Amino acid sequence: KLIDIHFKMPAIYSKMAKISLGQQDTASALSYLDKGLSIFDDNMDLISMQIDILLMQKKNDLLKQKLENALEISPNSEAIHAALASIYEKSNDLEKAEKEYLKAIELNPKYENALFNLGALYFNQGTEWSKKSNDLPPKETVKAKEYENKSDDFYKKAIVYFEQYYQIKPDAAVKQRLRLLHTRLGETEKAEKYK
Repeated sequence: KLIDIHFKMPAIYSKMAKISLGQQDTASALSYLDKGLSIFDDNMDLISMQIDILLMQKKNDLLKQKLENALEISPNSEAIHAALASIYEKSNDLEKAEKEYLKAIELNPKYENALFNLGALYFNQGTEWSKKSNDLPPKETVKAKEYENKSDDFYKKAIVYFEQYYQIKPDAAVKQRLRLLHTRLGETEKAEKYK
């Protein structure tokens, strides 16, 4: 009834969306959020709920558009930058993903999600260059060296963000990865720190 009389309160729409989600009705939840956002287009609670639903549904193109719109409204939200980075990463737009993760970390240097994901992004890129190097024929020594250098550069970048993450959250898997990376780069003393 309050929605029908256009009562000016965004919480009505988020409450109705939550009720719909509780009834496993995502279509209705999104409909309520759309109605709410047509009136309160800058309400971060409604935007966040909509983003969460689209993330669950894996509607990446629509989600990317919604996140980009959300950033126009709230450019200093590290969570939105990190979510957008993740979408870019899934669509293999790694430069944009890197830029968004870096922005999230700039806004919040202790943002665990962005630190870990950026470290993983660099680690995966390093691994790709390493695989390319290993797949080359033995006579391609110059190209192999070039690929190994690119791989090492990405691994060095990964270490920076994994170490920052590890200082905040001493995770066993990250500890193991740090040891592996330092060993790979010939930094045995640093590798011993993560034994």
